[in-house]
Amino acid sequence: MDFLGLGLPSSLYWNFTNMLAYATNGQSSCAIFVGGYCVLPKPCATYPTLWDYSFNVGFEDFYYNDPSMIVPLSTFAYTDSANQCVI
Repeated sequence: MDFLGLGLPSSLYWNFTNMLAYATNGQSSCAIFVGGYCVLPKPCATYPTLWDYSFNVGFEDFYYNDPSMIVPLSTFAYTDSANQCVI
């Protein structure tokens, strides 16, 4: 991949790392720098219930009351060459 991390603002990144740790029973290991990434010790296919989670990205718009887009967490996940799930 040619990017480093999710690109979340700092407060959202730290919230995300805490929620991911909870959802994976402490299996996730996340970078300590903002915009970082998280690693799970097994391939992504090992965590099927994790893919039930998503980001709800909101947009400002004058024509719609709640313009948003749901982006599944799996969009950002891949199994790396070490056979670990990187998010």
